[in-house]
Amino acid sequence: MPDTASTASLGDAGTVELSSAAGSTVFDIRAGIIADQAALKTLQAYVRDICRM
Repeated sequence: MPDTASTASLGDAGTVELSSAAGSTVFDIRAGIIADQAALKTLQAYVRDICRM
């Protein structure tokens, strides 16, 4: 065996396409993140209002 190290490379990779199931899962996760962020903003506003009293 040669005494040289080799590295893996992606090179000039093209576009990546997800299967429909994977794409749907990504969109579901994204929708959950957006909903969580909205809930967090609402809770933060509530806490700010309570702390002002």
